[in-house]
Amino acid sequence: MLEIERLEAGYGDVAVLHGIDLTVEAGAVTALLGSNGAGKTTLMSTLAGLIAPSAGRLRFAGQPIERLPASRRVEMGLVLVPEGRMLFPDSSVEENLLLGAYTHAARPMARARLSEIYALFPRLAERRRQRAGSLSGGEQQMAALGRGLMAGPKILLLDEPSLGLAPKMAQLVFETIAAIRAQGIGILLAEQDAHAALKLADSALVLENGRPVLAGPAAQLRANTQVRESYLGL
Repeated sequence: MLEIERLEAGYGDVAVLHGIDLTVEAGAVTALLGSNGAGKTTLMSTLAGLIAPSAGRLRFAGQPIERLPASRRVEMGLVLVPEGRMLFPDSSVEENLLLGAYTHAARPMARARLSEIYALFPRLAERRRQRAGSLSGGEQQMAALGRGLMAGPKILLLDEPSLGLAPKMAQLVFETIAAIRAQGIGILLAEQDAHAALKLADSALVLENGRPVLAGPAAQLRANTQVRESYLGL
């Protein structure tokens, strides 16, 4: 569904990503691992269309997207749930969710999808009229995931969804990601909790200083000595 070949990108003259190759399949989770500064968020932003690549190829559902704006990528079904949630704190939960269905393709399905989001996240249904900024961190992450799903994604780009959450709420987030995958949606998951990410993922890529250093099935990487020592603390 999403194919990345020899991708390079950065900020002005500062190169961050160097030769990234990656494929994200429909109905599968690909974990993106690496320490702070490894380039995970830069990769996510480049895929979403917020940063222009300096080299390489991006294809989504067989179509080149390197030159497409972020809005067009969302309409095609490539949707970013950013690090830090990025909700509108003074708007209600429901208003934030409905903003996810702003594209022409998503608008006709907005009310039906809203019902599906409330079924997936009953807490959001209870707090639909509440200011998004008054929610707990876990509830805000639910709202951010729900907003992404409102766009009708084929691929979800999830950037650090468990960051700052209590263990119980982080576990709920990972369970939700598994439920989303079961709907046939592909997921690229950037996550510092390598234990949880590799347990959930089908495949994984490890970045160091913007370069791919390891890639393969998640079970294989869990058994890799370098991954166990550097990311799993074993």
